[in-house]
Amino acid sequence: MTEVLEGGFGDKKTAFDSLSSVEFAGNKIPVEIYLQDAERNLLAMSRTARGVVDTSASAKKAESMTGVSGEAAADLAKQNFETAIREAYNNKEREFESPEDLRKFIESLAATVNSGIVKEGNLIRSSDSEKYPYVRIANLENYMNKFYQGLYERVQNPAADPIELAAFAEFGIDFGGHFFADGCGKTAKVVSSFMLMRHNHKLPEYKGGRSAYYANQLQQIAGEDEAADEAGYQKFLEYYKGLFWE
Repeated sequence: MTEVLEGGFGDKKTAFDSLSSVEFAGNKIPVEIYLQDAERNLLAMSRTARGVVDTSASAKKAESMTGVSGEAAADLAKQNFETAIREAYNNKEREFESPEDLRKFIESLAATVNSGIVKEGNLIRSSDSEKYPYVRIANLENYMNKFYQGLYERVQNPAADPIELAAFAEFGIDFGGHFFADGCGKTAKVVSSFMLMRHNHKLPEYKGGRSAYYANQLQQIAGEDEAADEAGYQKFLEYYKGLFWE
């Protein structure tokens, strides 16, 4: 078998062109392959990983940030993301006792993603966005409770489709709730990767980059019209299914 990668992001001692992003029939996909594909996705989708720190989503966002910027922010984003992917991989056999237990785990991943970028005690988003239709702060806790209940029920279902699990997690964390002060896109991708890794499934490839991804953003404020939210999720799900190549 091809020699396994050593190290983490940026350390590709052996090419996995023919093996990366391929489901291993009957064998466990090693963490090194997940790291390689996660790095590809991070660099394709994260502005912070490319040295751009954007605080324009809301007037108070900058207040929750540590002030790190540019190259330092890019290094932190990549290091934190790798650590979070490893944490997710190491917990892929974990069973969750309740929606609250699942929430605690996901928030621990978000804290890892945001370490050194978001100030301590500022993990959860605390202001409305003037640019994007994320759920309003007044309804955020209720939205999060419903999301974690729904995700928990899906995780408990042994027949759940891993791609749908991943899409549900990514949509809810990033597009609907946008739960965290920063790093929602990165955290959403760590959690969606976690859902796929639990099923020994390959990761997606975000063809079309950010423009294709954000074309599936909700068109209305999340949490105010359940039918519209569901329609938005179904649109995202169809897009997400198309990110898996054979």
